[in-house]
Amino acid sequence: MYVARIGLIATLLLASNLAASETDYNDIFTSDTSSFRTFGDYTMVWLPGAALGYSLIIGDVDGAWQLTLGTGITQVMSESLKSLTHRTRPDGHQHTTSHKSFPSGHTAAAFSGASYLHHRYGWQLGLPGYILASLVGASRIAANKHHLDDVTTSINLAVFNSLYLTEPDNAQRRWWLLPQFDTSNMGAMWVWNYGDQKEQRLINDHGAKPYTYDFSIANLYQTTHHLQGASHQLNLDDTIANNSNTITSRLYWQIAMTDQQAFRLSFQPLETRGQITPDKTQIWDEFTLDADVAYRYSYRLYDLTSVYAWQISSMPWYNLALLAGVRSQFHSVRLGNARTQAVHELQQWSTLPIFGTEVTLRLHPQWQVQGQYENSVWKTSAERQGYQVRLNYQPDSTWQFGIQHGWVKQNSSLSQHHHTLSYRIYSIRLGYRF
Repeated sequence: MYVARIGLIATLLLASNLAASETDYNDIFTSDTSSFRTFGDYTMVWLPGAALGYSLIIGDVDGAWQLTLGTGITQVMSESLKSLTHRTRPDGHQHTTSHKSFPSGHTAAAFSGASYLHHRYGWQLGLPGYILASLVGASRIAANKHHLDDVTTSINLAVFNSLYLTEPDNAQRRWWLLPQFDTSNMGAMWVWNYGDQKEQRLINDHGAKPYTYDFSIANLYQTTHHLQGASHQLNLDDTIANNSNTITSRLYWQIAMTDQQAFRLSFQPLETRGQITPDKTQIWDEFTLDADVAYRYSYRLYDLTSVYAWQISSMPWYNLALLAGVRSQFHSVRLGNARTQAVHELQQWSTLPIFGTEVTLRLHPQWQVQGQYENSVWKTSAERQGYQVRLNYQPDSTWQFGIQHGWVKQNSSLSQHHHTLSYRIYSIRLGYRF
């Protein structure tokens, strides 16, 4: 019976990691076929495979089943999102998978193995796994097969499924098969455990859990872009209707230093692409856009925010906090001629101070409503303001679920051009507290 179960585990795990072959196509982002991409193609299979093999070697069949289940569910969710979002890959190659960019199946598979090693056996095995899995995600971005938010979403899916399905390894096992090496020999060692001895692992469960990790599993963006030059304006409009980029994810960490103070760190990538046709000839930094000619465009905004939250007023039914911090951003607009593949890019790095306020209303011990307003201004080169309203449900001290609505308006300078981006956010959030 164990043999059959082990065979089923191996079959499901390998099947969940099969990837279709791809043909490169040159677009505003050129496809890459380097050895780094090949490394990612192999590691996305071998990392969860090695995790599976380790569990089976030490006799941890229950853990191997949890790995298989988590990897399989993550891959099913990944493929479902690909079909629902229909997002174009950065390199835009024209074949059956050209609109299956979101999220990254390679990254999801690699982080399924890495997060399993972490949650099952601890940081000693988890950290090397996370490093390898991160390289897989980086290889997909470097190859222009995925946007950055494709990769971050895959990380979140894999980690959260592993958190939910993987139990820490504190169960009693009767046998282990361990490899053994020295300077001149290699072999294996069989260990049999009898009696009532049990391997114990320390689990941090002291009541207070100050570390919160959550992400927006589904951020729907309704965005409008305006690129303003000296005398002309380009409208880079991206709406939900054209399936360009309307979904992404946000990474969020919070460390509660005291009951009244917390440090928050978040990373939000936003990437869109589409096609425009100017009604008159325009020149942008020596790049000529001819009238009535189709041009592809890509817009990328990477936002890294660190905020200090200080609670200034508290009652049994509400909290009021002040927010202050720093926001670092990278903006890029890339324009490409759809006929000649000529490409031009405008970029900007900016750092903005953050000031804001947050109000939390407690409707019920398990239900909360939060409202937040932020404003960032730096001289006249960049400005950002926005609000968000969240409804949170916390069934226990570990998990948190929520829905969110928000609005953001961003003004920035790209080279000598003024760029305005405004968007509304509709998101579903998951949170896990350590």
